[in-house]
Order: sequence, then structure tokens, then C-alpha cells
Amino acid sequence: MSTTIVTKNPTHRAGRQRSRRGGSRYTLAAFIAPAYIFLAISLILPVLNNVWNSFFDVNNKTVLTGKAPFVGAANYSALTEDGELQKAIATTLIFVFANVVLQYVLGFALALWFNRRFPGAGWQRGLLILALMQPPIVTGVIFKWILDGHYGVLNAALRGLGMIHQDINWLSDPRWALICVILMNVWVGTPFTITLLVAGLKSLPSSVYEAAEVDGASVSQRFWYVTFPMMRPVSFTALILSAVYTFKVFDLVYVSTAGGPGDSTRLMTVMLYDLSFHFFRFGEGAAAANILIAMPLALAALYAYVTRREN
Repeated sequence: MSTTIVTKNPTHRAGRQRSRRGGSRYTLAAFIAPAYIFLAISLILPVLNNVWNSFFDVNNKTVLTGKAPFVGAANYSALTEDGELQKAIATTLIFVFANVVLQYVLGFALALWFNRRFPGAGWQRGLLILALMQPPIVTGVIFKWILDGHYGVLNAALRGLGMIHQDINWLSDPRWALICVILMNVWVGTPFTITLLVAGLKSLPSSVYEAAEVDGASVSQRFWYVTFPMMRPVSFTALILSAVYTFKVFDLVYVSTAGGPGDSTRLMTVMLYDLSFHFFRFGEGAAAANILIAMPLALAALYAYVTRREN
């Protein structure tokens, strides 16, 4: 009696696996394609159109006819002639740097606090979500009332404590205006930084802290030699995202100071808004927008490079 052993063709099996993988790739592409199409229509095409307009003399007359003359780099040159662009860039960089540092330091301190277990921790974390949900323009209006030089709550409180004898014009004094809008945006952005850092702290392994405690490490040593180094990837992400979001701040500043007094709080976002919708110099506004976009794009490229190298 003989037996017959039937073996499957390995070539046929490999072909079926390749076909299955190819089919899954096509299915995945079909699901992702709408998102890429939407991204191209809503983001990439407007950016390219903005770059195109920056080389033409687009104003309130030529924008309707669609026959704006080509001027090359004249729009970029016009921005630098009177130092307007340089001043706006300097103010923006100061605003971004101060916000990133303050949001990170304050956010890390509060993240360490919220990472503990204590009565009321749940509802206090809930307040962070409420702060994130509040529109920046509402925050700007509220702070404008608080910081008003004549009937603001802050001046009334300081007078009651005997700390001042004369009202301070917080938002109309060039010495205070930029500091005030920086602190306003710190109020807006810090809850997001806290949320990121708390998530990072929750992911740290407890065994490392137990080993450090057994070795006799103090609280400060555990922070500087365990927590802080292990939080480096999350910290880097928080810093980059904070900077990118701060570059885009417009409504908070515009509703509180409108870029004044003078140009002490005139960020790049306020400048390009004025150029485009107050003076109707759309070509110069497009040029200013391109310069503004380049700054967070450089940070995004740095973030992509660092994360790819670490991975």
C-alpha cells in the first residue's frame, strides 16, 4: 500500500501573500487619499497661491481685475525699507521666546504637582481642560477689562493693598504692553504644556524611582538625574509645539492692544493683517505671511530631524 504526500507550492503561497499585501496597500491608500486631497486643497494650494501673489502688486484695485503687474521681489524690499519688518520680527521673536520659556517652566512645575495623588486632583485637572476650551479672543477681552488703566481690577487691587498710588496704564504704556500680552498668552498656552508633560510623567517607569530611592537619592536628585533626562523627548515636543502655536497668535493681541501702543506689541501676524485689510496692500501682506510661515516651518523641520535621529 502506498501513500501520496501532497505539498503546497511555495511559489503559489508567496504570490498569494504578495497579492494580499498589495491589496491591503491599495485599501490603505484609498482610505488615506481623501485626507491628503483635503490637505492639498485647504493648506498647500493656499500657501502656493500666497507665494505667487507676493511677486505681484496686488492691491484693492488690481485684486478685482486679476491683472496685477509682476514686481518680482519689490514687495519684500518695501517691507524692509522703513524697518517695519525688522521691528515686527524682533517683537515676534521676543514674544515667542518669553512664552516658550515661561510656559515650559510653569507647565513643568504644575505638571509635577498634578502628577501627585491628592484630594481634588480630578477637578483641578478638569479646570485645565476648561482653560484649553476658552477661545483666546475671550481671554483677551477679559484681560483687557482686568488691565484697564481707569477701572481695571488689577489697579483697584494694587491701590487697595497700598502698592500703587497712581493708576498704571498697563496696555497703553509701551513699557508694560508687551509684558502684559506675553503673560496673557502664557495663561492661554500653559494648560496645553501641562497636559503634555503630565502625560509624559505618567509614562515614566516607577521602578527607576524605586531604584533611585534605594540608592539614597534625594527629591531634587531624583528630579535632575531621573525625571528631567527621561522627560527630554516629551519636553522637546512641548517646546516645539508651544513655539509653533505662539508664532500664530493674533486674536489675543489684536483684541487687547491691536499692536499698540505705537508698535510695541505689533507681531508679524498683526503686521500682515494691517497690510492686507487696513491698507489693502495684499502683495506686501502675502510677502510678510511667507516670512512668518518660514519661522515655524524651520522649527517643524528641526523637530522632524531630531525625532528621526532619535528613532
